[in-house]
Amino acid sequence: MFDNWIKKGEFITESKINEAAAYISFGNSMSRVMENARYDLTKLFMKSIILSKLDKGPAGGYDLIKFFHEKYKVLFSAGTVYSYLYSMERSDLIEPEYNEGKKMFRLTAKGKETLEEFRKIKKAIINLTEKLLMNI
Repeated sequence: MFDNWIKKGEFITESKINEAAAYISFGNSMSRVMENARYDLTKLFMKSIILSKLDKGPAGGYDLIKFFHEKYKVLFSAGTVYSYLYSMERSDLIEPEYNEGKKMFRLTAKGKETLEEFRKIKKAIINLTEKLLMNI
């Protein structure tokens, strides 16, 4: 499937990845390979995904866990998400704020700058991923 798209010079888009996922699926359950790939890729881009989500407004850790589960079908533990959040906070990409006693996180100026840099190189990352997958 990917080989045909690559031979035609087509970019592998999110919709094509979803098409491939549907092709690989067995009945109602996704194959273990696809589940692992979805988890690994989502975790690989977790920092950028969190920055993008917080660009739309503040969110708490459990809001992010729910977001990842609903949008990407990946259930990260609270420990995984909070570990990323605290690391990003120490790197001055996000900062906490409290709303009715709930700890929320929002982007800092450095976080917005980092997100914009990532958005600028996103196409290069997609092209690199295609090249890496071509020989598998």
